[in-house]
Amino acid sequence: MVNLIPNEFIKFKPPNSENDWAGHSLLAASIECAFDLAMDGSSLSVTRRNASPHECCFDVPEGTITGVSNGEFGGWLHFERKDGGTIEYLREDAVHLVKVTSTYYLEPIIGIFEYENKLLCLTGICHLGFRHGALLEITDYLSERIHFSVTLYFDDAPESYAIYNGKIFIVAAQSLYIIKDDFSYAHLFKDGFWGNLYPSSIAVYDEENILFGIRGGIVKINAITEECEFYLHESLKKKYICEIGIKPQ
Repeated sequence: MVNLIPNEFIKFKPPNSENDWAGHSLLAASIECAFDLAMDGSSLSVTRRNASPHECCFDVPEGTITGVSNGEFGGWLHFERKDGGTIEYLREDAVHLVKVTSTYYLEPIIGIFEYENKLLCLTGICHLGFRHGALLEITDYLSERIHFSVTLYFDDAPESYAIYNGKIFIVAAQSLYIIKDDFSYAHLFKDGFWGNLYPSSIAVYDEENILFGIRGGIVKINAITEECEFYLHESLKKKYICEIGIKPQ
């Protein structure tokens, strides 16, 4: 594989979230140093993210479906018609998603996309040790309320997704998934060090090499060998070395 990582990112040993609290906390506090990744042909495009998006949109012939993420307070969907008027799926309408105490609500919306003639919606929440997500199929957005069915539940909180060679890849709070043909999922990587480092985007070079941005840098996963590499942004290098005592690899 060609070297995709830009020069301003330096390879370091990944901090262990269980026993390297100093390194992990330094990265978690680097809110201003998060990155969006995308493949541009065979090259990796990296841009700095200023803030997490709170909405995602998908255009349909009749208008636009918008998904909203409100963090630990959940999310919702609404459909705005081209001819005027809005149809919403409110949190109070939810009947079969996530139950926290005695309240059911729709999770934050991560993305809306079309796949195999289905209109899908990816949700995920990670808060105070609670991690969960779902892949929903939107079955009707023209009635009085938006209707959907649950395609599958995840054992972690999806954060971003990419479609490559007709397959869905999802980075979650501590996991990496691939969606199989039967709409079940398989783990490509589990128990990742990036818990609480908020993966912001995912870029798939090929089915073996998958990259995603987190606070402080970039993670590269080899899905075959399960090797995990971490690349720190150069702006954090001095602080990381001085405060944590870890040197580049």
